[in-house]
Amino acid sequence: MFHIIVHLTFKRLGLDVRSEVHSSTGRCDVLVFTEQFIFAIELKLNGTAPSALDQIFEKGYLRPYQLEDRKKIAIGISFSSEKRSVEEFLVKEVN
Repeated sequence: MFHIIVHLTFKRLGLDVRSEVHSSTGRCDVLVFTEQFIFAIELKLNGTAPSALDQIFEKGYLRPYQLEDRKKIAIGISFSSEKRSVEEFLVKEVN
């Protein structure tokens, strides 16, 4: 449920958004491409934002884009099924 809301939000903004992007080490929940940025977003239901952010780096979701001039941003978001809302989020720029 939360995954589709995130995807559709970026899609309605007219951005290039891709879900469940496969790599050799796993799949990234959401990748968003703009002229200046590439965002890797990992979503966790009843998990933690740090674990979501760690997964982006451990699985190398932004590695295929390392030669791109655009800035790379990793975002980990955790949702609470009890509260039905975002519990926490973390953002880190990738160099």
